Amino acid sequence: MNKRLSKKQKWFKQINPAPDDKIYVGVDAHKESYSVAIWLNDAPALDFVTPSDNKNLSETLEKLRPALKRIAYEAGPTG
Repeated sequence: MNKRLSKKQKWFKQINPAPDDKIYVGVDAHKESYSVAIWLNDAPALDFVTPSDNKNLSETLEKLRPALKRIAYEAGPTG
């Protein structure tokens, strides 16, 4: 059986950020989901939607830590 990887899975499998890279993450937070946009070295790199789960999102972004410069989120009336 040949399992296809999602765009997100492929990108995270290929990325190997170095400390001199610049990664910025924007999160549009909703009750049911997060819309996430990642910029790498001043260019859009990846966008995806994930269930609203802080721990899962943190674990997903952990691989980016060496180059992560900033994470910003849009909070609504719930936080």
